[in-house]
Parts: sequence; C-alpha cells; structure tokens
Amino acid sequence: MRKLGLGLLSFVVIATLAGCGGSGNSSTSLFAGTFSGPWSQANDIPSSPPVADGTIDVTVSSGGHLTGTYTENTPTARTGPLTGTVQSNGDIAFDVAFPAGTSHFTGTVALTNDHLTGTFGEVGTGTSGFAPTMDLTRQ
Repeated sequence: MRKLGLGLLSFVVIATLAGCGGSGNSSTSLFAGTFSGPWSQANDIPSSPPVADGTIDVTVSSGGHLTGTYTENTPTARTGPLTGTVQSNGDIAFDVAFPAGTSHFTGTVALTNDHLTGTFGEVGTGTSGFAPTMDLTRQ
C-alpha cells in the first residue's frame, strides 16, 4: 500500500509540474501600441534644415509585428504602407512599399515615457552615415 501511495503522489506531482509550463507564447511585446510622429535626418551644416524628413504612423502588435504608414516629405515626396517587426531588445526591421518599389529599413528603438525613439536606415542604399532619428508618441 505504501508503494502505491508514493507512486500515486509522484504521478500527481509530475502531472502538476508538467501543466505549469503554459503555452510558452504568452509574452506581450513591451512596444505594443499605436505610435505616431516625425522622423528626420540632420544636416551636416549647422542651423540648416534636415536633409530628409517625414512621419511614421505605426501599430505594434502584442507579438511585435508592425503595420502602418511611412511618409517622406523631403527629399522625395513619397508615402507607402509599412510592415515589419520589432524584437524585445529594440531591433527593428521594416519594409515600405513605395509606388516605385519596396525599401528595406533596419534600426534600433527604445520606449521611454510613451515615446518610441531610435535610429534607422535604408538597407542597401550605400548611404554611409545616413541614420534618421524618430520620436513617435503613443496615441
């Protein structure tokens, strides 16, 4: 009888511990939410307007997926839908489908006081040192 009791107790403990693991996919991106605001690339000449600027309106899902709109005012007026991902460490990668073709961007962001801030750049353009900054506010 004692062996049966210990065997049953061991089974209950193991079954309980196995059930405590959860689905493993319950985490929510700390960047989740809707954000909107400007981005710009500073000019090397002091007191000069930025060499490029625009706006980003984006929603970040609980899984870190991005959807929204990217607008460039200067140097080229263009707008396109934005899709991509943001990792828990702030690494961001997104594509913008402009009428003339898709552009790929990567960068790093941080979330502080409901502001999504960071730098990003277009991949494969050969524009060394081109790192626009963004400051998007949670909506």
